[in-house]
Amino acid sequence: MPPSAAESERGDARWRDGVRAIVGLWLIVLVIYLPIIINNHDGEGTISVLLDCATIPVSMLLAVSLFIVFRATLGLPPVPRGGLLIVALMLIVIGQLAFDLIYTYFLITHASMSWSAVPHDLAHSYDRAFRYGAVFAINLALFQLAYSRRRSRRQERRLASLVAASRQAEIDALLAKLSPHFLFNTLNVISGLVVTRRNDEADDLLGRLSTFLRASLTQDAHRFGTVDSELSLVEDYLEIESARFGERLVPRVRCQPGAADLPMPTLLLQPLLDITVRDGVDAVTGPVAVTVDATTEDDVWLRLAVSDDARVADRAIDLGEPALATIQQRLDALFGGRAALLVHADGHGFLATLRLPIETLRRELV
Repeated sequence: MPPSAAESERGDARWRDGVRAIVGLWLIVLVIYLPIIINNHDGEGTISVLLDCATIPVSMLLAVSLFIVFRATLGLPPVPRGGLLIVALMLIVIGQLAFDLIYTYFLITHASMSWSAVPHDLAHSYDRAFRYGAVFAINLALFQLAYSRRRSRRQERRLASLVAASRQAEIDALLAKLSPHFLFNTLNVISGLVVTRRNDEADDLLGRLSTFLRASLTQDAHRFGTVDSELSLVEDYLEIESARFGERLVPRVRCQPGAADLPMPTLLLQPLLDITVRDGVDAVTGPVAVTVDATTEDDVWLRLAVSDDARVADRAIDLGEPALATIQQRLDALFGGRAALLVHADGHGFLATLRLPIETLRRELV
């Protein structure tokens, strides 16, 4: 069963933090008051000083009981919880004073030494009660500080987990848009081959499509592949499209050796290739070179470029079109603004450049 809210809050008030706060504070108190204790027992020897310091462990035990109350009241409304802590603080101070009086009386009656600096009755204990109250109150503040810091860290981790889950869900939805888009285009090519009774070519193309889908689905499960594996899918895609366009499509896939093993999001280039085929190859009658380049820039950026040299009059690109919007959304979801997509189209061709931070890819996404 999942822990209740109170149990979760008590989990943030850890005993280790409480003990550290208690021991650290009371050792500081001891260091501050040690010169006064030594001066009060001047000439009485080390034993007398140690006996006076022996109240510190008792104070620590009382502070432990205060931590128990602090931890047990977590989850209560602020007003009743504050009242309970004040009552607990007062009772602990009274307990400390009572112990001091009993301890002092014992030493006076059983030890042959002067304890004139220690109060012998309640009337002389008001000042000490105030000091004890202040120290125990500081202990409470330290408990609250340690608890708040740990709770804040837990909430930050939970928020980061929710953001990551939301980001992954967004990526899943975006990938779901990409795969059917490519499948629809490819099936159209195969359908055209079947209609024209080019059955052998259709069979060969179905085999290529099967290989492509198997590879792409396998990489979808990991969300990232290597540049080399993605370019292999690009080659399969261009070969499939070549069955439709023949010599009108001239594929060129190039990869810098240092870029081949770098990770990259799967099927990120697919929408850009669709644009080159739709607005470039399909729009002209002559041969069009579709080029894909993968390079690195100063070992800082992975640069992926998709271009064509189709000379289409008045060619322009709508940056808000679904294919480009989908890529930009994926980049934002994966890299949070640290990646860039630059697109340009005119009468001389089309160029889309992706720049992905290598350090982020290696550290967060592999």
